Amino acid sequence: MMFVRRAIVSLVVVALAGRAIAADDTGNFVVQLGQDTTSVETYSRTASRLEVDQVGRAPRVLRRHFTYEFANGSMSHLAIVVTPPGATIPTQTVDATFAADSMHMQVHNGTQPVQNINVAMPAGTLVVAGSSPWSGYEGRIMKLVQSKNDSLRATMYFFGAPTTSWFSLRKRGKDMVEISNEHGDLFQARVDKAGHILAVTPIRGTGKYSVTRVASLDVNAMAAGFAAREKAGAGLGTL
Repeated sequence: MMFVRRAIVSLVVVALAGRAIAADDTGNFVVQLGQDTTSVETYSRTASRLEVDQVGRAPRVLRRHFTYEFANGSMSHLAIVVTPPGATIPTQTVDATFAADSMHMQVHNGTQPVQNINVAMPAGTLVVAGSSPWSGYEGRIMKLVQSKNDSLRATMYFFGAPTTSWFSLRKRGKDMVEISNEHGDLFQARVDKAGHILAVTPIRGTGKYSVTRVASLDVNAMAAGFAAREKAGAGLGTL
């Protein structure tokens, strides 16, 4: 399944050079594994809220809506709703609240018993989902770019993990930031002057995904198209 470029309104990288961090910030990412598009997403960001609307294709086509809420720069609440395209009943919902030193999360999977997960973590931990970490990384990159520091290392929590880990950012020239984490992944992110991710290249690790920022993206249309291809027997399946 080759990535069909005309299915996306445009793959022209947004010219964001010189843009400062605004109270309201938006963007769109196309994620690929080789030449296959594995997911697309759009996000909106304010100082107290980050919302991501994503559709992933593996192992099946699913819509995911992430709502991250912040208080005093730290995560205070996270909600995730997962639904098949066109469906109204979620296949999974997640609700997590954060205290000064811990997270309590409830996971609902259909009719299965509710899972209660508690994880110790310091305030300010970067919380990301493996299916959609890029806007989370971008928020920290923007802060690093605005600072006089050359690098940043902090605590990270991958959604679903039993414990926290670490991630690291390092400036590589005026328009490049290196992203690495405890899991052995290493990416090079090309950024604008404000720190917005323009493109991501995988260097090593199991996460071989490349990312491209696009000017516009119709997530609803892409979800419908991916679902139709899957129904016709042309889904991605397990990566």
